[in-house]
Amino acid sequence: MKLMLIGIKLVLFFNFLFINNTLKASPTDAIILDFFERPPYFILVKGNNTISDGVVFHIVEKIFKTAKIPYQYEMVPFPRTVLKIKKNDTKICALSVYKNKDREEFSYFTSPIFHDKKTIFVYRKGDERFNNLKVTDDVFIKSDLKYLAKIGFSQGEYLDQMLFKYKQIKPMDNQNPKAIGVVYTSSDINSMFSDILNKKADYMLSGRNEAEFLIQNDNKLKSGLAIKEFKDQPPGEFRYIMCSKNVGIETINKLNEAIKKVVKKY
Repeated sequence: MKLMLIGIKLVLFFNFLFINNTLKASPTDAIILDFFERPPYFILVKGNNTISDGVVFHIVEKIFKTAKIPYQYEMVPFPRTVLKIKKNDTKICALSVYKNKDREEFSYFTSPIFHDKKTIFVYRKGDERFNNLKVTDDVFIKSDLKYLAKIGFSQGEYLDQMLFKYKQIKPMDNQNPKAIGVVYTSSDINSMFSDILNKKADYMLSGRNEAEFLIQNDNKLKSGLAIKEFKDQPPGEFRYIMCSKNVGIETINKLNEAIKKVVKKY
C-alpha cells in the first residue's frame, strides 16, 4: 500500500513539473520584438540602447502582457527586420508598422494599435517653391524639388501610389536607379531633418506626431523647418504589429484579443 502511495505521489510530482515547465517560457519561446529609436513612439534610455518610454512602447507592453505571450526586445534597423520577417526562420515582430499589400504577402498583421495624425511634408522655411502648391500632385510633379526617401519605408497606400506615379519608387525598393528626383537615405529622422536643412534634399514625408515632437524639442529644427499638409491627403495611417508567419496565426489571434482590451476601438 505504501509503495502504491509513493508511486502515485511520484506520478503527481512529475506531472506537476511537466505542466509547470510548459507554462514557463524558455528564451527560445519568446517572440523577438524588433524596434528602433523613434520618438515619440519609442524612446531609449540615455546612453544605451534600452527602450524605456514611448506612446507605442507602452501600448505594445500592455498588449503582450495581456495576451500572456513571452517577448524580448531587440534594437534593429527596420529594413533588416523586414528581411528577417521575409526569411521566416524565427518568431519575430516589427512594431508600429504601416500595412500594405506587398508586406501582407510575407507576414501577418494584427489589428491596428495606433492611429497617426496626417502625414505631412517637411521642408525648409523660406523655400518659396512651396508657396503656391495646393495638392500633393503639385509637390511630386515639380522636377526641381528633390524628395528625401527613407529606404524600406511606406508612407501609407495613398502616398505610396503617388510616389510610384511621379517618382517611380516603391517602399521595398533599394535605391531604384529609375527613380525621378529622389535622394535615398537609411538615416534616422533627425538626420533626415538635418539633410533638409543642409539642402541635400528639399522635402520629405513624416507622420505629424513624429515631426511635431522632434521639431518642438529642437530649436534649430524649429527655426529652420516648415510643415505642410494638403486637403487631398487621406486621414492619418493606422499602425500595426507585423510578424513573421513563423509566429503562427494562433498567436496573432491572441494578440488581437488583447488589442480589443487594451486599445481603443478605431
